Amino acid sequence: MSCACIPTRWSDSHAQSGFTVLELLVSMAILLILSATALGSLLSLTKTSGTISNRTEMHAAVRNATELLQQEVGQAGRVTFPFGITLASTVDSTTFTASSTMGLYAGEYLTIDTGGDTNCSTGCEETVMIGAVNTATNQISVQTSAAITKAHRDLWYTHAAGAPLSVVGGFAHGVVPTTVTNGPVKQFCRNEKSL
Repeated sequence: MSCACIPTRWSDSHAQSGFTVLELLVSMAILLILSATALGSLLSLTKTSGTISNRTEMHAAVRNATELLQQEVGQAGRVTFPFGITLASTVDSTTFTASSTMGLYAGEYLTIDTGGDTNCSTGCEETVMIGAVNTATNQISVQTSAAITKAHRDLWYTHAAGAPLSVVGGFAHGVVPTTVTNGPVKQFCRNEKSL
């Protein structure tokens, strides 16, 4: 019997065997380097995005605080007082009646009347400190303590019924002048007199 042997070629069997260990290690190293670079770039981008987000929030908070500060400074010193409160009768003593005492309190400085001529024959504006307020009768008593200056503890002039009362505070209209566009509306004038 004769055996028919099929000759095999070494090159055919070698072509089917796959990658060598060395080829796999080199390709894995290259893939690892590329993945590390991509991951580093992604982490850097995430960190930058977070920083931008934090700065955006910070700038928004600063903007809000600035707007609030602008509003508060614009109203600083402004005392809210109902417009149109007047004297109910002629005043020449330290207790008098007003058309209303809403919003008034002891220790507050109250300006009585406006202007007047140079001799104050028709009444002049003056400022007094409120000692007590009776809201039931709308009576106001002037502080007469010697602890405050004479200019604010006695009435120097007689004031006619209907003379306006105002609470001026540090600034009559806040620190924003009435001449500024959108500034407070000027409701009354105040003439300062030297004592």
